[in-house]
Amino acid sequence: MVGLAGPLFAAVEVTGLRVWQAPDRTRLVFELSAPGPYAAFSLSDPARLVLDLPAAQLKMTLPTAGSMGPMLKAVRSGEPAVGVLRLVLDLGAPVAFRVFTVAAVGGRGDRVVVDLYPRDGDGLDTKAPLTDSDKDYIVVIDAGHGGEDPGAMGYLGLREKDVVLNIARRLARLIDEEPGMRSILTRTGDYYLRLRRRVDIARRAEASLFVSIHADAFRSRSARGPSVYSLSQSGATSEMAAYLAQRENAADLAGGVSLSDRDEDLAEVMLDMQLDWKIEESRLLGTQLLSALATLGPLHSRHVEQAGFAVLKAPAIPSVLVEVGYVTHPSDSKRLQHLGHLERLAAALFRGILAYCHKRPGCPLPQTMSKIHVVKPGESLSGIAARYGSNVGAIKRRNGLQTDVIQVRQKLFIPAAIP
Repeated sequence: MVGLAGPLFAAVEVTGLRVWQAPDRTRLVFELSAPGPYAAFSLSDPARLVLDLPAAQLKMTLPTAGSMGPMLKAVRSGEPAVGVLRLVLDLGAPVAFRVFTVAAVGGRGDRVVVDLYPRDGDGLDTKAPLTDSDKDYIVVIDAGHGGEDPGAMGYLGLREKDVVLNIARRLARLIDEEPGMRSILTRTGDYYLRLRRRVDIARRAEASLFVSIHADAFRSRSARGPSVYSLSQSGATSEMAAYLAQRENAADLAGGVSLSDRDEDLAEVMLDMQLDWKIEESRLLGTQLLSALATLGPLHSRHVEQAGFAVLKAPAIPSVLVEVGYVTHPSDSKRLQHLGHLERLAAALFRGILAYCHKRPGCPLPQTMSKIHVVKPGESLSGIAARYGSNVGAIKRRNGLQTDVIQVRQKLFIPAAIP
């Protein structure tokens, strides 16, 4: 396999390497000082992948062997000809691979991306169903960004991708503990999924809801507080909505997606009536989420805003994008680094999801949450109170507790229902 990434350029430097492990692949991202050509081919006995970069120099230290996952044993360098940098990937077994370049974008320089897939497939089966149950109320939770794309960068190195994955995992746990509900995370670790894959996961699962979680930045550092966005058929409803949609729709480029991938149409064909229903249901879901988030502090917007977010285009599935705050605001950034606040955010989203379902005809979930909670390992009174929309004092009074100490398997009576 040979690829050309444009005309010849002189004095290209390889300045960095990042390795990401995803469920379907291992990704290597080589940082370049400028665009340049490449040639890639595989060798056997032993299995290797060779990447030749003409007129390039290695200006970094390659990682040590054994630190890059099961498919990749080591990365070595050499010079097969004058002025040619050869990078050799020693493989644990024969693999399928793809190599492409990504132009500089969003603060990232030019890159050569190498994706390694198990030989028996080139990634997740996009046709297989993700669940064998048609009885559960399935909520697909999308933690934005990931891997090569850190998302917004905030104070003290706070990264959006880390914050939203933490919240997504907490929300998934709450959903999975509720009878009749099931969560599916679009990503479970620090790796990037292109926007179409996130949409496909919700579509294949026949999800009841799709919730994409973000914690963005804005030009003005006064922007703060949670907000919720849904899909728009036409223009954005505010400058902020238009700005965020433009940022989020460009995430594929920051995440290292080839131009050929981006040629695919993200929009699914829907009947006008079906699209109108989806947009209205998404607005109603967003309204319930805002109501629950308002209990934690000031909102950025008290109304569900709309814009053309590509990640919200799963057909016939109510879909919203939640901004839990702004990492560029000092107060928001400080709160988003506090695990207790992340737990409260997840609990508010959980309550909002339940409230939405309870107001819809045919909701399969009980109209009230369990009044008795059995304490699980790692739980605290504050976390339990956040989940049920109650408060620590009320739970202590109802259960005759003198301190905040609780025991695993202890039964607690919860005095408040969801809002």
